[in-house]
Amino acid sequence: DGIDFMMARAWHLTGSFDTTAAGNLKNARAGGVTNTSVYMFPCAIGMSAATQVNTMVADLKSAGVDGLYDTVWLDVEYNPDSTCSWSRGSIVDNCNFILALAQAVESHGKRAGIYSNYYEWGEHVLFNDYGTCDAAAAYPLWYADYDGALNFNDYKEFGGWARPSIKQYQGTTSLCGASVDRSWKP
Repeated sequence: DGIDFMMARAWHLTGSFDTTAAGNLKNARAGGVTNTSVYMFPCAIGMSAATQVNTMVADLKSAGVDGLYDTVWLDVEYNPDSTCSWSRGSIVDNCNFILALAQAVESHGKRAGIYSNYYEWGEHVLFNDYGTCDAAAAYPLWYADYDGALNFNDYKEFGGWARPSIKQYQGTTSLCGASVDRSWKP
């Protein structure tokens, strides 16, 4: 189906390891997809950024897939779990938490990236401030807009990113019997 990259969820929005990550990474590699990465949906309160990243990386290593990913995408969007919500922190706290997550990822020799979009970043994480936390723009951006278009024509700047790296253009669909979201990169 022309799939040349994939991102497997490795951390749940409730602050726990996703045990399906290892199998998803292994299956992707077995299917010929060599560009594989993981994403984590961090819990913004209750557990430090470093603890979450360190636990996820250790669990992936224990599952035998440490060498099957080189990037950890940080899913920065609304978290419906009230015990993990961004709404309990300030703009500065949330920005510092995002940066601490990225630094923790890098401490393991992995690359960090940010998954968000204009609405999620501004409305749910930084409370109507779309430009704050420009330091996060040092990391590549994977954004979502389910318009079905394989281009960045719809991209609206936020958070210091002039241009994204990847676009998620289609929400939940089925591919080879698995539930996936479809993404594109140039």
